[in-house]
Amino acid sequence: MSIYKALAEAKKKIKPFKKESDNPYFKAKYADLETIKQAVDPALSECGLMIVTRVTPTSVITSLVHIELGDAIDSEFPLTPNLDAQKRGSEITYARRYSLQSLLDLVAEDDDGNMAGGKTQPDQPAKFDPFQKHREAMAWIPKIKNLPNLREGWLTFQTYKESFEKAGKINLYNEVGEAFKKKETELGGTSE
Repeated sequence: MSIYKALAEAKKKIKPFKKESDNPYFKAKYADLETIKQAVDPALSECGLMIVTRVTPTSVITSLVHIELGDAIDSEFPLTPNLDAQKRGSEITYARRYSLQSLLDLVAEDDDGNMAGGKTQPDQPAKFDPFQKHREAMAWIPKIKNLPNLREGWLTFQTYKESFEKAGKINLYNEVGEAFKKKETELGGTSE
């Protein structure tokens, strides 16, 4: 059986999983790596497939491997240069989670779901307001009680860097970055 046929069979057997971990910055939930692995590993194994993850100095490479044939399908996630070991560890977990979901084309179920709230159309994207995003982050950072949540929030916040640059407000982005570093130190982490 080809790797693609085995993957198609495995996808029929993968159990649904829910977004049960908190992303307090966005007041949203996400499926953590352990939840995803518990949902996919038994189905993959049953179909002769396995996931292998390799970390290079520049990326995380997640491979779906056909055990008998040795065929593989890869997903590569670039890493941010010059991070300390703790930040790199958080980024690797983040990369593994998103690479795995992407490689297998998986979507986590919402606990409440849009349909339960009567919502049938997606929200229109709001215009980026650098001052509002800055205020939200600066209010959120002091409330964080542990390093994993802080680092998850920082990885999420970094996706706005280009928007801050385009708005000519990179100074606000940098101020939030300094607040993250200070909070990380308070929580016992090490900053670069």
